[in-house]
Amino acid sequence: MLYFPTMPERKSQWPTWERQGAVTQRSHHVFDRRYEAWETARNNRLQRELDARRISSSSEYDFLAGLYMDLKTSESTHFADPNLKDASVEYAHYRNLWRLIPAPQAELFHTSSRSSLGSNILFENLTLGNICGNLYPDYIFKSIEYSEWGIGPTYKGPLHWLPKKEEMERFTQIAQQVAGGLDTPRVLEVGAGNGLLSLLLAQTGKLDVTGMDPNDAIWKPGEINYEHPNLKLLPGTSDAAKLLFGNNPPDVVISSWMTPDADLTDDIVALAPKAIIYVYSAYFEDLDSDGQFATRFSPKPGYHRAFSWKGTTQDDILNWWEFVASERGKKKERGMISTEELKLNGNNVIEIHLRDGIKDVSITKPTTPDKYSWESDDLTQLLTPDVYESFSRKPKKLKKLKEGLSKILSVKDLKVH
Repeated sequence: MLYFPTMPERKSQWPTWERQGAVTQRSHHVFDRRYEAWETARNNRLQRELDARRISSSSEYDFLAGLYMDLKTSESTHFADPNLKDASVEYAHYRNLWRLIPAPQAELFHTSSRSSLGSNILFENLTLGNICGNLYPDYIFKSIEYSEWGIGPTYKGPLHWLPKKEEMERFTQIAQQVAGGLDTPRVLEVGAGNGLLSLLLAQTGKLDVTGMDPNDAIWKPGEINYEHPNLKLLPGTSDAAKLLFGNNPPDVVISSWMTPDADLTDDIVALAPKAIIYVYSAYFEDLDSDGQFATRFSPKPGYHRAFSWKGTTQDDILNWWEFVASERGKKKERGMISTEELKLNGNNVIEIHLRDGIKDVSITKPTTPDKYSWESDDLTQLLTPDVYESFSRKPKKLKKLKEGLSKILSVKDLKVH
């Protein structure tokens, strides 16, 4: 009498049965045929389910993204409680469905580049002490716990540069002008990370914003996700964006702090937007012969550089806080500048490229610009009373602190090319 497992899925137990002498060569052969038949039937059933999902989806992107998000949602539920049987079964089901997706399509939702994402922090809780963070986890020694100095906690923040409200107004003006009179120009941010910059643009109420990133942090269930009626945060690489927009390109594409190992510039140009906005740190880039702009972001054929300005990087913010920390006598940390030195480089660069043929685009300064909470220059609010009192007893150092903060928060002059 031959010995067979009750379910083909128990194939993983076969080596155990072999050691126990419970199987023979003949039973091996019969079982393999049974398992192959079962696997073929299962894949056919899964393929029919995929075909039905594809037919019911509004686009190929919606089909792939919907399946991918179901997979990641079930994965999150499963690992939250691995003993929950229904969650494990559901996760296995979506994982088997995803395995039938051809590799070129599956790769639209994966990235091999190093993640530079920081913490998702509720918008209302963002301050100058937590909005900026480190570029990579291996620089974690620069994430100082300022709370032990009485200044309030800092994190690996959601952005690597400090956006100001007036800069968002500049972006909005450009989008409105190149869109040719549309009520709500469409803006796409590729490599959107956590989606905070996309949120800031959506909050203007004048733009329809889509933020895309292959990292799950942009939409992951159970995490802090940024929401707004004018905002969609979706999974996917820049290639997935081509699938999403198809022959109806966005008016503006934004890339903020593109990682050094992932050059998306060709993908962005392939989307054929009317305007491209690049935000990057000159510190991490190879600069042109004049030392002004990154060679990676040189205008591609069909585009020209129209505007640019400098801004505040994460290092400027951290260096300012390190200067604050010096007043508490904290020892110099590994890899840090001297805390007595307030060094602000302003290496953040913002470039606006317009498609050739687009003219008469201008940027005007708001008469009464609003400000974000992190743009406050009130030292009595930024510092704890004892730290502020300590600086007050040293007028020269206090003046240096105020000048540094003013430089960090200022919106730099616009350069027209």
